[in-house]
Amino acid sequence: MGERGRRERAGKSNVVPLARDPGFFFERAVRFFELGLYRRALKEIARARERDPKNAMFWCKEAEILYEMGNYEESNQILKHLVERIDPSMTECYLYMTYNFVCMEDLEGAEWALMRYLETDAEGRFADEVSEIMEWIGLRARRSGFPAPVRGSGPGEDSDHVRAQSLLDDGRYEEAVRLLRRLVRKKPEFLPARNNLAMAYYSMGRFREAERVAREVLKRDPGNLHALCNLAVFFFTQGKRKSLDRLLGALRRVVPFREDQLFKLASTFGILGEHEAAYGLFRRLLRREGMANDPCLLHYTAVSAYNTGRRAEAKRYWRKAAELDPDAETTRFYLKALADPSIDLPPFLKYHYHLPLEVLTAQTLTSRCTAIGRLPVWLNDWQAVLELADFRMRARYGPAQRDEMAKLWIGFLSAVYPDVPKISKPDAWAAALEYWTAKLHRLPATYRDVAEIYGVPAASVGRFVRLIGKACGLSLRGRGLFEEDRR
Repeated sequence: MGERGRRERAGKSNVVPLARDPGFFFERAVRFFELGLYRRALKEIARARERDPKNAMFWCKEAEILYEMGNYEESNQILKHLVERIDPSMTECYLYMTYNFVCMEDLEGAEWALMRYLETDAEGRFADEVSEIMEWIGLRARRSGFPAPVRGSGPGEDSDHVRAQSLLDDGRYEEAVRLLRRLVRKKPEFLPARNNLAMAYYSMGRFREAERVAREVLKRDPGNLHALCNLAVFFFTQGKRKSLDRLLGALRRVVPFREDQLFKLASTFGILGEHEAAYGLFRRLLRREGMANDPCLLHYTAVSAYNTGRRAEAKRYWRKAAELDPDAETTRFYLKALADPSIDLPPFLKYHYHLPLEVLTAQTLTSRCTAIGRLPVWLNDWQAVLELADFRMRARYGPAQRDEMAKLWIGFLSAVYPDVPKISKPDAWAAALEYWTAKLHRLPATYRDVAEIYGVPAASVGRFVRLIGKACGLSLRGRGLFEEDRR
């Protein structure tokens, strides 16, 4: 063979090019990771991800490497992108994010991530670990004084918000709305102000605005439990059963661990008539450190026990509350009612820490009528009017407006007692109460309107409206509100 043949053979290479697919770099990343060479592992996993950006396993491994390196924030960014953009079925990413937040001492972030995991996969393969994580975070939270102030809130916002909450507690809803709207404009990310604004609108019967504000909160924070609970109450009040059922399914999967969230969810379940769920949450809250000696919480737990048929348990909780707060009339009344068969309690009690309305009314009548020498007794006919009006008004009026309706009825009975007219047409009396409530709040209403709602003659409504107005010293003449009087 000549020189030419040797040159040809020398020019041919025996080296076969190595196919470096994404799996090649992933395996190298795993080997480096196991050796503790995290920077080299991160470099190799990045190469694998560049070649196959849709491979969820590569993203997950990168997040794990970043976690081991102490880069918790970057790890969470990877996990968030993975579960939101690459593979939504990998709900365990939220659980991994919880660990990262805990390592950063961000308990609020840990709470958010854990809540998201429970909302998306409450029965998942890591469900057994959740209770341990919650207890651990709860312990850390109590030691660190959590919950912390809302991020981005300043001293001005805090003081304004406290003032707004005080206005809400006092029933001064219009003032609260003005202050909260101003606060929301100044600090759009201050979600507690938005939640309270929604409740203020709801209390005023402005349901559409209340629902809009609640949805705005959920756009900014889809897992905001207070907004979810508020929205459920709004749906319930307006009879939006389908929307409520969908939301209830999500709320039943929530396992809150912060005290304020536990109370919010428990009281919401109570309002919605989910008394068994409310009872379980109130009892769980009582087991928290320092909570077992709260008379108000004991009362709510007793109410939920009563509403689930556990009268012996209810009695035990009311006894404990009475020991802690001997001056509280509420607990004394219910203990007496359970022991006295002549006191007819309704099958379901409301979640309020005050006496039932009929008892308060009897006390009011007694204080005003002692000179007569005849003590008043709350009659079933009076209660029937109140319940009819409250039931019919529930979907169209807020709690504050319905409370004013009840006070109007009490005021009327007090003014005319003992010469209370015979209540032969409770529906017409209830219609008259709604008419007055609408007029006092400058809402459009006519005798004919309310008569159709209650199925009674408009003439009967007009007669009872005039009786109530005369007894209570009410007159809307001259304000352009009494349409019928001008006809």
